[in-house]
Amino acid sequence: MDQIGLTRIRTLIEISRETEIRLLNYIFLLRQWQLKMNLVSSSTLKDVWMRHVMDSIQIFQVAPTATQWVDIGSGAGFPGLIVAILLADLKRKNDELLKVHLVEVIRKKCSFLEAVSREIKKNDFDVSLTIHNKRIEIILPRLQVPNVVCARALTSLNRLFDITYCHLSAGAIGIFSKGQGYLKELTEAKQRWYFDVITHYSCVMNNSVILEIHNLKKK
Repeated sequence: MDQIGLTRIRTLIEISRETEIRLLNYIFLLRQWQLKMNLVSSSTLKDVWMRHVMDSIQIFQVAPTATQWVDIGSGAGFPGLIVAILLADLKRKNDELLKVHLVEVIRKKCSFLEAVSREIKKNDFDVSLTIHNKRIEIILPRLQVPNVVCARALTSLNRLFDITYCHLSAGAIGIFSKGQGYLKELTEAKQRWYFDVITHYSCVMNNSVILEIHNLKKK
């Protein structure tokens, strides 16, 4: 099953052997921890490579040259941990400092993120990966403006703009995954905000998209 998942991933992106090992270890830990706490929906666990890993890779591919990411509402680490794992491959080609911040308010989920972080940091992992067990509204204004702020199935677009405005108005890109109601959310957001949007259609879930947001301003 895991090898089938890796084969699917290779159709999206070229990955090193080290990245394969990190992904396998991540999913192994996810399955172990899922036995004692709800990290992802149980109905999606059997297809974790498609529903969670490949979906996270799609988000990374919206801005593959970005070197500094903030993932808000990280949960089980999708997409933030996947972004960090993929960035580790870039270190061989790019001397720029690579940073990923994961923001998650639930302590138990942070414990899982920390366990995965310790595992994937083994063997020449040159990415600065920081986990923040705080509310998004508290930690975001304290962080340096990143290249990307991302979120996956977190909250409405209006609410995302409220909490990420400090960075998206300063040049960061917003990358947010959305389901079939995204057009309504865009319409509602345009009543309060000016912004440019590029819509990327999901190759994982029908009627789902990834919204790439630029130049956010208040009306």
